[in-house]
Amino acid sequence: MPRGKAPGYDGIDNIIVHTIHKKFPILFTTFFNKCLQLGLYPDPFKIGTIVLFQKPGKNIHETSAYRPIALLPSMAKVLEKLMTQRLIYHLERNNMLSENQYGFRGEDLSTQHLTASSHK
Repeated sequence: MPRGKAPGYDGIDNIIVHTIHKKFPILFTTFFNKCLQLGLYPDPFKIGTIVLFQKPGKNIHETSAYRPIALLPSMAKVLEKLMTQRLIYHLERNNMLSENQYGFRGEDLSTQHLTASSHK
């Protein structure tokens, strides 16, 4: 997990999560595996703090001048990453993605997308 990212409402940042994981790897592995096995996404992970960032050059009195960002708990981010990795693995292993699917893929397929688009 990248360091320096803003923590969620719980105030636990990625550095703390990383440190605890290094000290107690079995605890983390067991917790996340149980969540995945049970299909459980803990309620505290669903709570986010919304922060508004002003877009440059926009009128501060317009709602469109702001970009909302949800700050989620670091543990939620880890679980979401694991869920995403397992889902993508399953979809790729079972050949369930369209050959036209370029986003959210492991390889850099942006040039293939541009090439495919230019040949249409």
